[in-house]
Amino acid sequence: MGRVVEMHELCNLAVLLMGPGAEYINGQTIAIDGAAFLGGGQMRPELFSWDDAEWAQARQSIRAVNDRDRAQRTT
Repeated sequence: MGRVVEMHELCNLAVLLMGPGAEYINGQTIAIDGAAFLGGGQMRPELFSWDDAEWAQARQSIRAVNDRDRAQRTT
């Protein structure tokens, strides 16, 4: 689909799995990726071309967001 998942799409799966008919579902990996995996065999093929500097930048960005979120929760 060429886009990032929207929160309501993730929520739909959570509602399904918490519902009364889901007690028999277990041990499954459910891809919510707009059929990207089926279409290309890889969920995020552009990530395979990243070098070490790009991965370090992504980790730094994630840590900064996590730290900011954590600070908001503790104040």
